[in-house]
Amino acid sequence: MPTLVLLFEGGEECLTRGDRFTVTPCGREHPSCEARRRIRDVVRREAGRLGYEYQAIGIRDPRTRWGSCSRRGNLSFSWRLLLGPDEVLEYVVVHELCHLREPSHRKPFWRLLESVRPGWKDQARWLREHGQELHAYDPAVSLASASSSAAISGGTSAP
Repeated sequence: MPTLVLLFEGGEECLTRGDRFTVTPCGREHPSCEARRRIRDVVRREAGRLGYEYQAIGIRDPRTRWGSCSRRGNLSFSWRLLLGPDEVLEYVVVHELCHLREPSHRKPFWRLLESVRPGWKDQARWLREHGQELHAYDPAVSLASASSSAAISGGTSAP
């Protein structure tokens, strides 16, 4: 599977794998790049708060998971989490960070999650109820629609 690394001014890096992403002149604005920045910031903040250490962060477009944590401490998240409320993104990040201490979904894991993220059940419920909407979002259609709207209006928005 091919890997593409896009480097931007200021050292920002966007890593994509496979053939799901098309690089265009507006590639920096692709949701996976924005997700990498935002999710990285949340992971750093929450890992620091909890005193947990991780190895790496990956951003992908999985069909069945919002996040994962490998035995080696590599965290992976769906860029589609950006489409939901910030609290839901934070919940998924904390959920995966908790797997650094408790790898399974047994009772100790849920006790740990409750102790570090009270209220997580509301965010998990939101994700269950709205996750299908996040998966249905197609950035290519949204970009094409935005380009068409800008062309029709002459590139300016109405007052």
